[in-house]
Formats: sequence, structure tokens, C-alpha cells
Amino acid sequence: MGTAEHLYLFLRSGCGMSLITAGLAFLVGARASPLRVPLGVLFLGVGGLFSFSALSDVVKLPLDLDGFLLILLVLAVSQGFYELVLYLMGGAKKKTAPALTRAAGVAWSAALALVPLLDYAFDLGPAVPSVEDGLARPPLHATAVVLVYLWPAAATIAGLVQSRWNLSDIPLKSDRLMQAKLFAAAVVPILGLTAFALAGENRILYRAGNVLLELYMLAMYLLLIRYPDELKWLRKAVGEEHHRKLSIEEREALEIRQRLERLVDGERIHLTPGLSIDRLAKRMRVPPYRLSKYFSQHERRRFPVWLNEMRIGYVCAAMDAHPRRNILEIAFEAGYTSKTSFNKQFLAIKGISPSGYRERPKS
Repeated sequence: MGTAEHLYLFLRSGCGMSLITAGLAFLVGARASPLRVPLGVLFLGVGGLFSFSALSDVVKLPLDLDGFLLILLVLAVSQGFYELVLYLMGGAKKKTAPALTRAAGVAWSAALALVPLLDYAFDLGPAVPSVEDGLARPPLHATAVVLVYLWPAAATIAGLVQSRWNLSDIPLKSDRLMQAKLFAAAVVPILGLTAFALAGENRILYRAGNVLLELYMLAMYLLLIRYPDELKWLRKAVGEEHHRKLSIEEREALEIRQRLERLVDGERIHLTPGLSIDRLAKRMRVPPYRLSKYFSQHERRRFPVWLNEMRIGYVCAAMDAHPRRNILEIAFEAGYTSKTSFNKQFLAIKGISPSGYRERPKS
């Protein structure tokens, strides 16, 4: 091993151990933060990957143990990225999503660990040397080493899809975000160099890309230590932008109100049995989430409350106009399909039973 090799090994292993130390610092840190564990797992995983890759030039592990450790470390990195994305984008819309994603990651990793064992049962072709560590692997082992890197991308995409907020909610025009945007953009050419080196099987460029990526991660750690509340601020900024975009301005509110009044006055749509906000939004040609926001922001009540108040109002007017008419018949005409539900809603809104309302003294 020449001087250049020794220098490369020292640099990579040193950076790797520094990242592992950074990960441990996050995990054992006294400061309470929802990001403490995700960042700790992320830096531990990345540091472990780099250290493992660097030391593989010196210590050759058994093939299956080598693959298992790689899969385990990539799974840790994936989970760290996933949790970080969920935090920044407002958390998961469904409580079950994180558990299902973790289970999918474990299942994918288990498959990548077990399927390569078929290389021992079938003669599928010659061993393929890896540009990363020069280790010759049978076809399924070599395929698993490549496929393992799909899960970090899949987990990150899953986090974006499952989160309550959207990428469009990131306030890109914010001056405070300029440095963060430049720093995030810097990783693109590094990953591009690494991918180019892998495709061209150029080990020198691949090593250069790995060293740059290690230094990038160390710089990220130093920035997080220097500005510990930056990610918290970013989450708050994304949330504020999300709610700003959801807000219904007066002009839009007026248009929605006019469409709603036409359907109520002209078609009495509120008396339709089983009417949902999705069905109403479709008739109004308004996205359901915008209509829901209109009710909460401008009507000061949720859609089900508005609907029941409109129906009970109709029932009361009909009882006043037709004192001898059957109450349940009027309730069904108003869109109710259950006597129990009607009585419950009437009592909740009027504070009296339907029969008590009819028998009340008239002023």
C-alpha cells in the first residue's frame, strides 16, 4: 500500500469516525429535541458506511457479513432521512404511515440479505468486482449491493408523500433560506460525480466523490451545532407558508359563498341525503380542501355543523308552517335517514327535543 493509499485510508476512516462521534453526540445529548434521534441515527449510519468502506481495503470480511453490515447501515441512514423529512414537512398525515414505512424498509433489507444466498444454490455467472472495494461478488450479491441504495431514495420520497405539508410550501424566496439552499445544492454535483464514477467504474473518481461527501456531512454537522435552531425555524417557516396558501381570501370566499347560496336556494342541495363535503365540492367545482377551509375560516364552523344547522332550520320552519304535519316525515325530507340521528342533532342545536319545540308556547 503506497503513500496515497495510506493518506486516503487515513482521511476516510478519520472522517468516518468523526461522523460516528457526531451521531453519538446527538443521541446522548442532554438537549431535548424531536430531531435528536433521527440526526443521531443518520450520522451514525453515514459514518459507519464511510468507515466500513474505508476499512474494507484493509480488512476483508466474509462476503455475506460484508453485505449484511452494508444493508444494515443503509437502512439506518434511510430511516434518519425519512424521520428528518417528516419533521421538516409537518409530520405524517396518517399515524400508521411511519410504522408501515419502517416495516417496508426492514422487509426490503431482509430480502436483499437473503436473496443473494441463492448464488450458492445456482451457478448464475462469474463474480463481478466492485468499483467501491474491489471485492468480487457473485451476480446476486453484486445486484444487492447496488439495489440497497434504492431504499434511501424511496424512504425520502415516502416521507414527502406522507407528510402533512408539500414541497411547494417551502418558502424558497426567503433570504434566510439562501444559505441553506446553496448548501443543499452543493451536494448535487458530489452525488453526480459519485454516480458517474460508478457508471464508468472509475475507482479514483469514486473515492474522490466519497471524500467530498464525507466532508460535506461534517460541514452539515458543524452547521447544525453552530445554528441549533435552524431546522426548527425551517419547519415553522414551511408550516406558516402552508397555512398561508390554504387561507381563503375575501374574493375567493365571496365566489364560494355565491355558488353555495345558488345550490342551497335553487336546488336545496343541503336536503340531499348522505351529502358529503366531497359531493358538495364536486357540484360547486371547488377542491374539497378549499371548501373545508372556507367553512372553518369564513363560516366559523365545520361542514357537518353547517349542514345540520341548515337541515334543522328547514325542519323548524316546516313545523311552524305545518303544525299538524308528522315531524319524522319532515326530518326525512330534510335529508336525515335516521330518527336517532335527527333527534340527537335537533337537541344539540336547539337545546330541546323536536316535540318540545313544537309544543313550546308561541309568542
